[in-house]
Amino acid sequence: MTKEEILSYADEIARDAIPQGISLGAFDDVTNELVGVTFGECDLYRKPKIKNDNRTPIKIQYLQRLYEWFELIPRIEHGITSILLADVLAVSTQYSNRGIGTELTIRQANLLADLGFTFLLSFITSEKALAIHAKLGSKCLKKVDMRTYRDSRTGEAVFKHAELKDNCIQVMCIDLRNLQSIKSKA
Repeated sequence: MTKEEILSYADEIARDAIPQGISLGAFDDVTNELVGVTFGECDLYRKPKIKNDNRTPIKIQYLQRLYEWFELIPRIEHGITSILLADVLAVSTQYSNRGIGTELTIRQANLLADLGFTFLLSFITSEKALAIHAKLGSKCLKKVDMRTYRDSRTGEAVFKHAELKDNCIQVMCIDLRNLQSIKSKA
């Protein structure tokens, strides 16, 4: 994807996720600059299906359909329904390796546990994100080889050239019930 397509996709996610009130940002104490963010989306299966339209770039449509399919995995294969999708976790490169991504994920998990969600779902594409989720006891529900994934509308292997570790995306799930039980004992 081009930089413009990525920015357009991020803008779309932000417009959908931020009003739900379960997204968090990290800010520099001195400059008040946003340096990290994690978006959360709930009620995934109630969202309207993506329509083929001329306004949405085809690569974005591919990503949207991929995410729709990923969102079905916990419900269909594992019977999990009370989930929240941590759609994007991003930290500015100037602030990377400072624990900001880990802290955002921990705070989001705690917020969701407080709100009564039982699972936090993430699609992991990097070693850093995998390490963060391992610290939180996240379990891999499915490892998807992007070379073999076929778009639901076109049937094409649209991500066969994606540059991911092992060409896979891991669908990870954090069980928030553990956090809820720890908090209830306190």
